[in-house]
Amino acid sequence: MNEKRQLVLEKFSLLTDEQKQVLIDNSVIVTIDGKKLSDKNTAMLESQSKERGVNLKIVGGFNQWKSINRTIKKGEKCFYITVPRMKDDSVNGFGLASVFDISQTEEKE
Repeated sequence: MNEKRQLVLEKFSLLTDEQKQVLIDNSVIVTIDGKKLSDKNTAMLESQSKERGVNLKIVGGFNQWKSINRTIKKGEKCFYITVPRMKDDSVNGFGLASVFDISQTEEKE
């Protein structure tokens, strides 16, 4: 796992359950297809966004944005969420995936 991903996980693990719940309760982040994120991913994104001073609203992966004719703006940095690792149609652990907020994207010309 690269250093940035490890740092995100370490910082998140230092939050108390109460701090995580406050982040969850005060968040309205959805995925590009309108789905609500898990509580853990919501708290992870909120903690990362507060650290950077960014207000996240709609998040998606690079290819998800590409599929709706949007591209990531040059120089933008991703946020991390946890995702299941699948093997033979069953969950085989969890890893981190990169996502970007709609404010970090622009319409392709």
